[in-house]
Amino acid sequence: MKIIGKNGLSVILEVLTLAIMITGVVMLFMLPFLLDYMLSGRYEAYGHKYYYIVLLALLEYTDILGIISFWQVKKILHNVNSNKPFVMENAKRIRRVSMCSAVLAVGYAAAIFFLRSPFVIIDFVLFAVISLALLVCAELFKMAVKYKDENELTI
Repeated sequence: MKIIGKNGLSVILEVLTLAIMITGVVMLFMLPFLLDYMLSGRYEAYGHKYYYIVLLALLEYTDILGIISFWQVKKILHNVNSNKPFVMENAKRIRRVSMCSAVLAVGYAAAIFFLRSPFVIIDFVLFAVISLALLVCAELFKMAVKYKDENELTI
């Protein structure tokens, strides 16, 4: 089975990425209703009347940055499916996803003061670690592109 190319796993991943993006856009508009239904008037149980508003803002913020990140991943997979995996464009896209994760980490760090939940702290740490790991991957991709370009020149 071919992993890279028109009939491989990367094609399936590109389609799944598109499906996740579409789901993210739908959720962007459904979040106020879903969150209201899930909390069902229990805002006081969490100790703050503004809990719904803060949580909704955080989830919308996360959704928007997630859509942007998945758009970048879809473009990376498109390049992989076009047999162009090691191009500078992919390194830049990985860096953009890293920046989205960093912005999410900052948002969750701020949310720690408004939403008293261990999940907010876990998300903060998770997005910070993902951001740093993707930053390393972006640098590795950049180096791979340089090595590839140098090798093509030596022929």
